[in-house]
Amino acid sequence: MKSRMIMLNARAYNVEDRQTKEVNKGLTVVFYPVDNLNPKENTTSKYVPMDKGSFPINGSLPYEMQDKVVSVPALYDCTMEMRASKDGKAQLTIVDFNYISNLTTAESKPAK
Repeated sequence: MKSRMIMLNARAYNVEDRQTKEVNKGLTVVFYPVDNLNPKENTTSKYVPMDKGSFPINGSLPYEMQDKVVSVPALYDCTMEMRASKDGKAQLTIVDFNYISNLTTAESKPAK
């Protein structure tokens, strides 16, 4: 499954456990889906009096993928797959991404 998203943040980590000397490394990313930016209807219940908008998607990717991060925030095409989470539930997971372009706003002016 492919989806267009805004990468909001990307942070590589490379940490060695002091006791075991095991190295834990990866790339933490935060994306916001932009395939449908229509306002979300207010869904309410007895326990949630107001719920609007949507949440960003957090992911953890292989450390080596940091070379694919061209610019942040920016627009990316993301590939996702269904995988089992730690507790065995189905979870849609980002497995790859490709840079499309930087973001611009109506107020953005070209660099001189």
